[in-house]
Amino acid sequence: MAADDVEMLPYGSKAGKGPRYRLPLISGPGGRQAAAWIVRLPAIRIILAAIVVILLTGTLSSCIGYEHDFTRPIIDDNGMISFGHQPEPFETDATPGDRRLVLVLPADKPGLSVCKAVTSALALGYPMPVLVNWGADPRERWGNKGGSNLLKITGVLEYLDEMLGGESLDGHRLRPEDLVAMVDPSDAWFQLPPEVLLARYHEGNGKANKRLEKEWAGRSGEEMPVKQTIIASAQKRCWPTQDMGPDLHCDKLPVSPARKDLYGSKTDIEQPEDESKRFHDLRPRYLHSGFIIGPAADLHRYFRRVKEKLDRKLGEGERFIQTDQGIFAEVFAEQEIYRQWLLDQQKEGKPAFPTGEGSDMLEDNFEFHVGLDYGQVLSVPTNHAETDGDFLLLDDKAHIKARSKDLKIKKPRLVGVPPDLKDTRVPTGVTGSLHWGNMSLYADFFSGSVPVTLHHDAYRGGLKARVTEWWDRTWFFPQLRELLSIRLKDVQDLSPLATLPTGDEGKLVYWPLTADLTGHRPRVFKADLDSTGLGEISFEDMCRPPGETPDVRTHWYDEVFRDGKGTFSV
Repeated sequence: MAADDVEMLPYGSKAGKGPRYRLPLISGPGGRQAAAWIVRLPAIRIILAAIVVILLTGTLSSCIGYEHDFTRPIIDDNGMISFGHQPEPFETDATPGDRRLVLVLPADKPGLSVCKAVTSALALGYPMPVLVNWGADPRERWGNKGGSNLLKITGVLEYLDEMLGGESLDGHRLRPEDLVAMVDPSDAWFQLPPEVLLARYHEGNGKANKRLEKEWAGRSGEEMPVKQTIIASAQKRCWPTQDMGPDLHCDKLPVSPARKDLYGSKTDIEQPEDESKRFHDLRPRYLHSGFIIGPAADLHRYFRRVKEKLDRKLGEGERFIQTDQGIFAEVFAEQEIYRQWLLDQQKEGKPAFPTGEGSDMLEDNFEFHVGLDYGQVLSVPTNHAETDGDFLLLDDKAHIKARSKDLKIKKPRLVGVPPDLKDTRVPTGVTGSLHWGNMSLYADFFSGSVPVTLHHDAYRGGLKARVTEWWDRTWFFPQLRELLSIRLKDVQDLSPLATLPTGDEGKLVYWPLTADLTGHRPRVFKADLDSTGLGEISFEDMCRPPGETPDVRTHWYDEVFRDGKGTFSV
């Protein structure tokens, strides 16, 4: 292979296995020859010039304020965001059949945070989570150039590299269409079961793709070159800022499709006079990397591009890169600018892509099928939304009305149990007369969202303490030990996580990995694993904070269960 070429593997292939193809590099020793190869293609010359202008100088004025229809929620007469809460029957346009759901949690060390994330997921009936990056040290990878958060990128990518391979690995392998949910366990909890997550994921993609189709309707009779299969959580502030390294193209991103008066007359206006509330009134429209879900193959491709961009930035060595979020968000922003450019091409009657050699490279380089959870029904980051929500009973109309009034919301937007939750069974093992209306759930008074996961990234005024102070306010906390004991018992057969209707009376059925039949503990992925598969980790080793010794007065299980019954083991 020539020094100027880079070997690209089809997704799911490992080095040394499967077909290969060569793609000329744009930079490096052979950069000039590669550039000349591309420029010799007349149509490519024009397109590359336009894209370079868009991405490097940001002068595409038509992008500014462009209102994209990604995951546009339906706003009903009450002002409720009904994304994921449709009263009419929901059908996914996905292909019928069986798929698997996997939870991947990037965690490099034990502690109460990862313990709470894992136990909340298991209590709700999620598959056994997979921990990546366990024991990893960012200094061994990047020296003093990058923070530990960057391990999220490399750890998940290495997992997908391995699990999408062709060799058998004792029930752990993934197919391209299997669904992977990456959740940052440092301060996140689950509160709704997997069937709600899966239904809202498919509904969000379905609505986004229908609106993309409308945007593309009548455009030269071409097939729509963009789609949404990946959903990332959304936040209010465009962060990290450009002086920290990434270029998020904040002013080029789609306007949020949420109601325009979400926060009253000052919606989308910053309040610089009060730093604690500066970004509060902005509708969420910026990528938050604490929650990302999508098909394994598509997620693999997205993470690969993010890793390539990270490597380039680290190679430049200009500054310390603290957070992964800027890298994920920069790739997303480039996709959105690229999509707008394609639409502008179509409006002028030009083909979206040239035909012939090199056209696929342009599409593959910028379109990653990523959209945002604008309605925050999958995940709610609490930073800049410190007072927007609380744990409450959805049937308690008087309390909701009073709290809404305190927040200057004229008419409550939380109106009982969302329809998609009404039809969802409570998790196995729940005792008493609990139902979703009288269970303590976190909900947002402004958006009307009752999210699947809650991300405690609010920190001003000591609010990080909520990861401790709010733990016993979750609905599952009083029964957590019992729910875990039931969940971790031996089973003879796997049960479906969710069954979703598709067109033509078909069904899409989600399952755990078959490894869940024999495994009763969280799994740990290591990049150098052998044919024995993924190892398991005990709750003691996962939950005990570093430095906790047998003689301390309070142990990890005293905090997680708070029931005085001692440790927990399978």
